[in-house]
Amino acid sequence: MSGHGARGLHIAILGSGAAAMAAALKATEDGARVTLIERGTLGGTCVNVGCVPSKILIRAAHIAHLRRVSPFDIGLRPHHPARAAARAAAIAGR
Repeated sequence: MSGHGARGLHIAILGSGAAAMAAALKATEDGARVTLIERGTLGGTCVNVGCVPSKILIRAAHIAHLRRVSPFDIGLRPHHPARAAARAAAIAGR
């Protein structure tokens, strides 16, 4: 848009994922007004349910693994799903 009279231009962008944000930033840098139209949660799939949440879970699992196998860290006990379910049920029943 640079050099093509972007000033005064108003752009509507459908969606709010990474590409939409990049387009909005570029348009505003060139002087255009931008409206984002999103039917769901701002950020798109990657930010909310895809890439970012999965990377956080993978990193947390990796750190938990490192703590379990480390001879210097005795603060993380093995996970017992049955005990965790019983504890969750007890807390929910309060």
